[in-house]
Amino acid sequence: MSINSSNESYINTLRPSSAWDELILTSTADPESVEYTASEEPYEPEISSSSPIIPILLGNSVSSDWSMAKHEWKLTGIHLNERKDPQAYCECGHPIREICMVKNVCNGNILDLGNCCVNVIQADTSKMFQALKDQRINAELIAYAAQQDIINDWEVKFLQNVWRKRRLSPKQEATMGQLKSKIFSNA
Repeated sequence: MSINSSNESYINTLRPSSAWDELILTSTADPESVEYTASEEPYEPEISSSSPIIPILLGNSVSSDWSMAKHEWKLTGIHLNERKDPQAYCECGHPIREICMVKNVCNGNILDLGNCCVNVIQADTSKMFQALKDQRINAELIAYAAQQDIINDWEVKFLQNVWRKRRLSPKQEATMGQLKSKIFSNA
């Protein structure tokens, strides 16, 4: 599926690329000896290595090294547990209402994580869940729906053009209603 550049750049913030070339300048006392090196490491949010979900993810990964294992996991679905009394539990043991399904692309393992624990492998999902709760569309939900192939290229462009508009034409309103239904039933 081809996605336009603005949506693609947003999706890349949800899924960091496997390697970002970053120029690191190492300076020494001698100005003539300046060393340039290319770093292959992507930007990573600061996550405490004491997070209770990391050993569980490592145990379900092919790699035993966390720096490699975290790239094996991809977000495959999100949904809300509508019950007041949580019946769903994250793999780390805490009750959850915002459920993120993740799949290991190397061995096929599937786990249900809470939206806090998923942050160790995925960008923040709180805006997507807020949109689901409010039954509204936002940029994060559009990017997620495009990434999951819930909506096609034309639908992505349409939503990007109208999701912030206050007044829609009757035809736009009908199309928006159909797309919201499509996204909310598949998310």
